[in-house]
Amino acid sequence: LGLGLSAFFWTPALAEKQHIIYEQALPGFWKDHFPTFSQLIHSPWGYGLSQPGPDDAISFQIGLTQILVILLAVPLLIVFRRKKEFLTLGTFSIFFFVLSVFLMLKVSIPVWENLPLVSFVQFPARFLAVAVFMSSIIASFLVKYLPFNKIAAAKTITIAGDAIDEFV
Repeated sequence: LGLGLSAFFWTPALAEKQHIIYEQALPGFWKDHFPTFSQLIHSPWGYGLSQPGPDDAISFQIGLTQILVILLAVPLLIVFRRKKEFLTLGTFSIFFFVLSVFLMLKVSIPVWENLPLVSFVQFPARFLAVAVFMSSIIASFLVKYLPFNKIAAAKTITIAGDAIDEFV
């Protein structure tokens, strides 16, 4: 469904790729724009541009709440392994969360160099949207399968964590 809805953008972009000189004008532009792991954990909020190196004026932070959700979900996959929905979509979401985080880091340069369409993404940090979306799917499963008192405790912890993170 998502590919179909976005086909108005990617179909002409792929079909007319040979007519643009992006790769000749800016060869390997994406190589200078990998966020560091620490930037994914915490980076100051900003609306600037992505600069080569770690001195970006834009935030690449995944979010402490999203990271906490993923860390909670991994052991819960074992606990709820009999619930096929949680096991299937949970594993799928965690896999793509980890994959998107991997593709944002410099250790994935060999993947970017060897897969033909990955460099077409232009900026590794665009996979941040995938990571945050996958963590929201996992969060919805946590709300569905955890008892209410555990959710209330987890929410209190995440709100406190976000408040502390905001002032640090």
